[in-house]
Amino acid sequence: MLIPMSDRDPKSDQSRDRRRRATYDKVRHVVDEDSLHDLIASYGPEFLDREFPYIVVAARNRLRSRLRRIRPEESFVEDDLSYFDDSWDPVDQIEIRTSFRDFLDALALLDDRDVLVLWRQAEGISDEEVVKEWDLRGFEPPNPSRGAIRKRRERARLRLRTSIGQNAMDL
Repeated sequence: MLIPMSDRDPKSDQSRDRRRRATYDKVRHVVDEDSLHDLIASYGPEFLDREFPYIVVAARNRLRSRLRRIRPEESFVEDDLSYFDDSWDPVDQIEIRTSFRDFLDALALLDDRDVLVLWRQAEGISDEEVVKEWDLRGFEPPNPSRGAIRKRRERARLRLRTSIGQNAMDL
């Protein structure tokens, strides 16, 4: 039943909009945003009035459906056992992820200036561009020389290696 616009309570509309916004903010961190937006476009903003688990399941189902349409199923040939190749070892994958997590933790402990010089070099950015970004970010000392940037990068690598505990790491 539709309620005429003149009979609507503006406070209840605002309250409903706040609830929907809160639900949207909570759900968008859990599910694929494209799927969530697709559901809202299909069913309207009233879709956000549903219970949280219902929205999550609907968005995940929408994602599965979209992926299924994009990537048709491949038929499995029994003679093709390359899927079960011994080169993929779960223990190796865990070690790689653990090492990467240790690297990120160590990187988070570095000074922002150190992260800048290390990260930009990894991206292939020249030292001149690093100096420009250094000044734009307001880092001290202002306008460092290329030699100072290289020395800072060298020291940052050493601190990063020490933090990780792998002196043989090739950065």
